[in-house]
Amino acid sequence: MKDKILIVILGFIFTAVFSWPFITKLPAFSYDRGDYQLTGGALSYNEYSIRTGRIFNRQEYFNGYQFYPQPDTLVYSDLRLVPSLIYSPIYWLTHNFIFSVNTTTFLTFVLSFISGFYFLYFFTKHKLASIVGALVFTFNPLTYSRFPEHFELLNKYFLPLVFLFAFKFFTKPNFKNAVFFFLFLTLNAFSATYFQLFSFLILPVFALPFVVQNFRQKHFEYFGNLIKFSLVFIIFIPVFWYFDSAYTNFSSLENSRRTITETSFLSARLIDYFASTPNNFLYGPFVKSIEEFRAPLDLQGIYGNFNYQEHTLFLNIIPMVLFILGAGAWYQRFKRKELPKTEKTLFVSFSVVLVSTFLLSFGPYFEGWNLNESSFPLPYYLLYKFIPFLEGIRAPTRILFVFYLPFSLFTAYGAIKLLRSGKRKTMIIFGVILALLWLENFTPEPQGKSYDTQSAVTPQIESRIAKLEFLQDKNTLHLPVIAPSGDIESIYLPWAAETHERIVNGNRGSFLSGEQGAFLKELSEKLDEDEIKKLLALKVNYIVFHKDLLGKDFGVYGKWQNLYQKGEIYEDKEIMVVDLSKYNLAFTICDFNKDFDVSAKQAQIREGGQTFYVVELKNKSDCYYPAIYRDKYKEVDFYINLIKHMALIKLPPVIEPNQTLTFAEVYNNLRWK
Repeated sequence: MKDKILIVILGFIFTAVFSWPFITKLPAFSYDRGDYQLTGGALSYNEYSIRTGRIFNRQEYFNGYQFYPQPDTLVYSDLRLVPSLIYSPIYWLTHNFIFSVNTTTFLTFVLSFISGFYFLYFFTKHKLASIVGALVFTFNPLTYSRFPEHFELLNKYFLPLVFLFAFKFFTKPNFKNAVFFFLFLTLNAFSATYFQLFSFLILPVFALPFVVQNFRQKHFEYFGNLIKFSLVFIIFIPVFWYFDSAYTNFSSLENSRRTITETSFLSARLIDYFASTPNNFLYGPFVKSIEEFRAPLDLQGIYGNFNYQEHTLFLNIIPMVLFILGAGAWYQRFKRKELPKTEKTLFVSFSVVLVSTFLLSFGPYFEGWNLNESSFPLPYYLLYKFIPFLEGIRAPTRILFVFYLPFSLFTAYGAIKLLRSGKRKTMIIFGVILALLWLENFTPEPQGKSYDTQSAVTPQIESRIAKLEFLQDKNTLHLPVIAPSGDIESIYLPWAAETHERIVNGNRGSFLSGEQGAFLKELSEKLDEDEIKKLLALKVNYIVFHKDLLGKDFGVYGKWQNLYQKGEIYEDKEIMVVDLSKYNLAFTICDFNKDFDVSAKQAQIREGGQTFYVVELKNKSDCYYPAIYRDKYKEVDFYINLIKHMALIKLPPVIEPNQTLTFAEVYNNLRWK
């Protein structure tokens, strides 16, 4: 028991030291851009959904807290479900949003160290070496490049337990091992969606040596037990169905997928394995000096920045030395046939995982040392063609979080080799290794940020929360839509996290509906009576003007000042809230079946015999049609050559009076009637 407590204490100490000075900034560090606030919004929304029971109302829960009235907006990004179970009690105790988000982030490192240690100690039976390996697994350039922006990928603490109990289950299939294996597989799945997908991809590879070994030895009872106890997974299927089916439904309705080109941009080049983060104390200056020569200028390159998050794969020098020592020692024993049967299978399984994850990190094409494109296909290309869920993976480099499991294991064995070199020198060598690991990992500031950065929006809402409680569970639009920084808005997510309102704005994660984007753009350019009618048709309750963010642009709305004052219910130096229910604007809501005409024409014949249609939808009445949530998707009938067809179309948030809309390429959703 004392040893277990000691490992927990060490987890906190090492996290404080290796992430210094983050622990001193937990109450205040925050910023109003990017995925950091998307994380805070998701954690807060899940906490509220758990507290109110909304999480058990599947449709209401997945409609989410942003981009109202788009459906299923929660699946635009990672659910962050299991991390929300850590965040929630912290928030219930402190009622401090920023502190709770930062503390949850801090705990991802603590938990990763603890689970990494027990994973490694199970195999090595050497405490000091397991500490070294756990530090390599927990703190590395791959992880620091994500901190704190890609919070979901920091939640890797169940990965070691998945593969530990996978080893136990595939070695000896029984009820106990099956329960723990599938339990941790489920918890890991909803800690980070990427970890769910990569685990399902790599576990069959990991299991293959066990299957081959037992088949060769004709242990047919093994296969009976494997099949029988695999049925334990049935217990967990409802959880996967409840949360994952929202992603599959959304992907189907939106025809959402990652192209080979996009995936290729976010795949590894060999140079990525030799470059750390630019904010690293030791290697940062060198990394910055070669930035202009590195490829690719991918999605983030649009904004003039190299994407370090997806292209920082450096393994650090000390871990590489330890890995070479450990892997070399194992290989020599394997070659001399000195390994017991179980250890031999262990070595082969983790070696296969190590090699396969390394190869898959390069994505669909091998792009050499530092190329932008290549036509040389890799195994990932074939997998992409035959495994549907890989179409949802944006960045193959993220599979290296799984790579670090066998890498840290071999590193731990390398540490054993050094630590056993002399009993008197053991603690000195151990101390030197720890110091060098810290030096290689020391990053005094988050990438592109300062620990002194604080949110401008969170203090605003915290000081007004009692006065603005009426916003809870209401639909709101915040202006400006685009902040002075030019960001698609994350800035209102901490606000919504405190008020628990549904905002028309939002952070797209990696997806923004074209209809919503156009709608927000139009609202940002004008907001007259016609626009207010649209908002009323959509059941938007309030407009919140952030005068401090609008600055001089607040004057753009001056010509409608009398209109806003009519609905004003709250105003101070920085904020004005307008209640749309105070406007008595006459308008009618359309009946889709009565007020719209549908026509279509055949455009051309596509390869493979696919017919390309253009569907025209015309509002023939003086009415508004709001597409709220699932009303966005409509099945419409039309005739071509007297043959009746049905197509699924996606509507914009509001169809205006007498408006005509054109929908192209509906052949993807064409059905015979």
